[in-house]
Amino acid sequence: MFITEVAFSTHKENEDRLYNKAKKNLTELNDNVKGLIDAEVWTKSKADEVEYVIVSKWQEKKDFQTWVARPEHVEEHKEMNKKIKSGESEPSPFKKVLKQYSVVEF
Repeated sequence: MFITEVAFSTHKENEDRLYNKAKKNLTELNDNVKGLIDAEVWTKSKADEVEYVIVSKWQEKKDFQTWVARPEHVEEHKEMNKKIKSGESEPSPFKKVLKQYSVVEF
C-alpha cells in the first residue's frame, strides 16, 4: 500500500478558496480512480492560518502516479502557470507540502 499526504495551507482570508480546492480534489479522487483504496480531507486551524490535508491510500505507487499524470490535471497546471507568467493571474496563495509513505509489513 502507498499513502500520500498533500497539505495545503493559507491565510484565513483564503479559507473558502482552499475549502473549495480540497472539495474538488476529493470529488476527483472519488470518481472511480484505479488503485485508490480511500481518500479523506483533514483540517486544522490556527489564529490566522488554515490547513487542509488530503490523505489518500493507494494499492501501489504507480496508481497514484498515473492519477497525477492524467492529461486534464497536467493541462490544468500548465494553463495555470502560463497565466501566472503572462500576468493574467496571481500566484496561488496556497503553500503545498507533499509527503509519501509506503506501508511497512512485519
